[in-house]
Amino acid sequence: EGAVVLKTRAGPEGAVVLKTRAGPEGAVVLKTRSGLCNGINQNPCHTRLMKNLKLGSLLVLVSLVSGLVSAAAVRVPLELSGTFRWEGKAATGVKLQLSRVTRLAGNQLLLEGTGEYGKDCTVRFTGRINRLTLAYTQVETLLRCKEGSVNGQYRGTFSSDLKSLKATWFERTGEQGTLILNASSSGYILVGEIGK
Repeated sequence: EGAVVLKTRAGPEGAVVLKTRAGPEGAVVLKTRSGLCNGINQNPCHTRLMKNLKLGSLLVLVSLVSGLVSAAAVRVPLELSGTFRWEGKAATGVKLQLSRVTRLAGNQLLLEGTGEYGKDCTVRFTGRINRLTLAYTQVETLLRCKEGSVNGQYRGTFSSDLKSLKATWFERTGEQGTLILNASSSGYILVGEIGK
């Protein structure tokens, strides 16, 4: 009969069950522990039913909106910090600070900002995250550096919450280094609100 069932939390009157009867207009019968109400316009059953229907609709609407916002918005940490280590050498402290994140076609996020390697080297970086695979690439240009090289690129992977990154720097000469970063602040950029 295509029955529709609406249940409320346990209370003094028990669960409410709504069913349609076979008929030209699909007459409604409301059942409670205290008895029957035939027809949707009879009180006090009508009042209780309308309250339950309105509450149920509101909860469904809130759930749908929350799901859409979660699906559309991506939180990218404003700051990541950790270490970089050339093969066979000591680790250096690293901090990346984001200034802009833009959503691109093909499930790509474009990251832009500046980075610090130790106290003597500052770079500008551009990175791309694939939101499906979490794969990440990054290239850099020197802003201020006593020694260092940007003749290569990072290739690595972000965690699903984008709060940690592990990547390898591939220098054109063949040298490699490992970058390990984690979100170092509670701030983030909500993608979709910027870069429009």
